[in-house]
Amino acid sequence: MQAADRGMVTWSSVSSPRLAAACVIGLLAGCNALTGVGDLAATACDTCGGGIEGGADSGTDAMTIDRDGAPVDGPVADTSMEGPGGTLDPTFGTGGIIEADLIADPRAVAVRADGRIVVAGGFQNELAAVAFTSTGAVDTTFGGNGRVAEGMGSSSVANALAFDSMGRALLGGVSVVVGTTTSTRYAYVVRIGASQVDPTFGNNGSWRGNDGGQEVRGLVVTANGGVALGVTDNANHTFWRLTAAGAPDPAFGSNGTASVSVGDETAGLVAQPDGFVSGGSGRLASNERALGAAKVSLAGLPASGFGAAGKAAARIGTKNDEIGKAIAAQPDGKVVVVGEYDPNANVNTVRRATAAVRFTATGQLDTAYGASGIAVIDLAEPLVARETQTTPVSVAIDAKGRALFVGTIDDKSIVAGGMDRSRVWVVRLRADGSFDPLFGAQGKLFVAAPGRLEARAATLQPDGKLVVVGVSRDRGKPFVARIVTSTTL
Repeated sequence: MQAADRGMVTWSSVSSPRLAAACVIGLLAGCNALTGVGDLAATACDTCGGGIEGGADSGTDAMTIDRDGAPVDGPVADTSMEGPGGTLDPTFGTGGIIEADLIADPRAVAVRADGRIVVAGGFQNELAAVAFTSTGAVDTTFGGNGRVAEGMGSSSVANALAFDSMGRALLGGVSVVVGTTTSTRYAYVVRIGASQVDPTFGNNGSWRGNDGGQEVRGLVVTANGGVALGVTDNANHTFWRLTAAGAPDPAFGSNGTASVSVGDETAGLVAQPDGFVSGGSGRLASNERALGAAKVSLAGLPASGFGAAGKAAARIGTKNDEIGKAIAAQPDGKVVVVGEYDPNANVNTVRRATAAVRFTATGQLDTAYGASGIAVIDLAEPLVARETQTTPVSVAIDAKGRALFVGTIDDKSIVAGGMDRSRVWVVRLRADGSFDPLFGAQGKLFVAAPGRLEARAATLQPDGKLVVVGVSRDRGKPFVARIVTSTTL
């Protein structure tokens, strides 16, 4: 049933239960028509969840893919029995949002199988993690009243976070040592057990690299309980693999480390059955900055079957300032790198935009994705704002192969008496890359309160809800929000 496969319902080919679903969806669309919000927006009515705004469909269709999901190629998953999503979760915190005073600089989030939410970043110059229950309350059984902090050097902060099979949190980031004239950055990893730093890992709970100028930007847990790291290191995408004991794995690269020279920084890491792929920025042969990826084998050698000597890069536009922000892996071996770029420096209405490229399993630009391998998400609203900038921070795939992007949009109001805005945005796209009308307003959702919000990281819970962390710029407080992505009809 082609129409149902694409999230639409046709009366001529719907069985009885799906007919009921179509009726409900039809009523919602009618409500939207009355309120002026896009079809099937979860915020169609004024009382449908504070702090969320529907987004006008003013942009170009976009497509994305990420980790932790089912295969996305082939027919789009049947969603005809599913109701709208894209609202703050009223069972979490206060109206779906909590303010997290226990951490000052949130940069990563993960949800354990039992529902514990851990946010990682920095607090008072130390790498820090804060735990919350599934309802948004501080988990006081974790560390000292909900927080564990561990540092090395002059300051430390976490950029990446994952749980191993035993439920222990592995945090990767950077340790900075400030000298009399210079500062040196070192890759840094800490493992936390049930409630405290695990002293059996590395050197009394942590591992720090020996090479200066490195910083962990991505982290995945390996099958043997160890950890693989995506590290930015000057012009290289560098990889480290540590054993479960927190020591460099001698079976990987040269004493646990490997690198691929791509000419720019990494922004994340994904694991594949035959190796590890980092994604971020890279350079073309002409030295133009592009979105890029690098791959090494499980033995830590540049993957000969991926791109050119283990690296791939692709340009979005014509300006030399493209910055990769995240990477995602499909089960079929394809990877997507998401980033921001300048669409046209001579136009002040859009300063920075979000786009993604998809590489095949062999590191070639996938021409079947978006427009010749490139997907653009345009969230600008030129009738009400100008100088728009969108910055992606995360992408995730749900169980039906739909992709959720998360980021921040900044723009300046052109309405008399209006104010500049900073909002969190979430976009859900169906597996064919079209905006999903069952999410937010035509696939787009803006979270605008409390304060001027900036997204830092996001993750999908096992039940499909989306957890977003960030900071309220004017209130000076970090926040955690949870979004209901779907309902059942």
